[in-house]
Amino acid sequence: MSTPKPKKIHFLFRSNSLFFTFCQYIALFCNSLSGIVIRKLLGPWAMGLFSELMLILQYGKFHHLGIINAMERDIPYYRGEINETKVNLVQRTALAFVILTTFHIGALLGIASLFWKELQSTISFIILLILIETLIAYYQTILQSYKQFKEWGKVTALIGGIDFLLKWGLTYTFGIYGLLFAMIISGSLTLLLYFKWSPTSLPRSLLFSWKETKELLKSGLSLIFFRLMYLLSQSIDRVIILFFLGRLHLGLYSVAVMVNNILTTLPKSHFRTLTPDIIEAFGRTKDVYSVKDYLYSPYQKFKIYFSVLIGLVILCLPFGVHWILPQFKEAIWPAQVIAAAAYFGSFIYTSNMLLMAFNEQKKLAALYGGGAILVTAIILFFVCILEQGLEGAAYGVLLSQFIFTTVFMSYVYQYYTKNPIEHLRLFVHLYYPALWIILALLGSRKGFFSTFLKI
Repeated sequence: MSTPKPKKIHFLFRSNSLFFTFCQYIALFCNSLSGIVIRKLLGPWAMGLFSELMLILQYGKFHHLGIINAMERDIPYYRGEINETKVNLVQRTALAFVILTTFHIGALLGIASLFWKELQSTISFIILLILIETLIAYYQTILQSYKQFKEWGKVTALIGGIDFLLKWGLTYTFGIYGLLFAMIISGSLTLLLYFKWSPTSLPRSLLFSWKETKELLKSGLSLIFFRLMYLLSQSIDRVIILFFLGRLHLGLYSVAVMVNNILTTLPKSHFRTLTPDIIEAFGRTKDVYSVKDYLYSPYQKFKIYFSVLIGLVILCLPFGVHWILPQFKEAIWPAQVIAAAAYFGSFIYTSNMLLMAFNEQKKLAALYGGGAILVTAIILFFVCILEQGLEGAAYGVLLSQFIFTTVFMSYVYQYYTKNPIEHLRLFVHLYYPALWIILALLGSRKGFFSTFLKI
């Protein structure tokens, strides 16, 4: 099997990726509106309770112990081997396992609610949501593995609009219970549309195999640790701000978090469409050189467009905050620095996929564990030692993201060459568009908008 040609990568990147990303942004816009409406309707106390419930939901979904994450690698890999029997076995075993473990986590939460009175009236909603959202993640993994991104995108965009209307109407009428019920309806509709619109034959029967379960858990546990470390590295800045600077500063920093979420949606959505191609290509050949082009080629044009976008966001952010959120003026510079960090963070996605394809889940988890320690140490240094406040947290994120991306990509690139000159050439090609971002930061820091906005 010959090495995949860069042209093919770019073609896929422009077709599936753009449509899928467009749909993701529609959903993101609807979710942002929902967040504003929900906070106005519920008020601080009920919103606090809802946040606690969402934490339980987020961590409760880890009950599958990485089985779904293992599917993300195994299904395309065995499809590349043209082993449909194994693909079917993985899908049916994983479905049985996630349903079985949902009942276990539901029982544990039911027992816990007996000692946590505030949860007793809402825990049944959370248990049902854990099941629904786990099944959604399961079917999304299958859709990704079969490259059904158009169907996935259409469902995401449509449900985004329906979800906004349901949350608005039911929260206004029934409060937090209406909000939870709206989430259940939206999730159920999502599953129904996956069944209806997907051209892929989804498993409708269960088959529990201990042997297959052990194989899935072997890689799944490493992948779930990777997901946890990734989540920690992406959220530790907020934890440190809350602990050392207080809730008010965390509220101001939410502008930076919002900017980061909007910007990172673009590379996440684009490069997710490459995952099945990378793993299938490696599954066919078992040759690391068959997927070498995927490490850099997808970024050849993306790095230019993304750097221009980030620079424009940095320059326009003071204007937007001044006119829309004037009470958040103190967050302008931290948000601009976080926007710059998003550029370096965009390069890690194909490296993640390559290590998954090479069955190096343990190394992937170890690298992200080290990354979580790195970002924590650097942010603590800026916030606690240098006492830089919110700006220090943003500097810490930017510096740690630059270091982690460089080390991580260099580690993956050593599968192809250990020549330091080649590594340096790789990063020169990847990072030179960041000069525009640096100029935008310096221009903004010097008061690019000060004449017009008097800020």
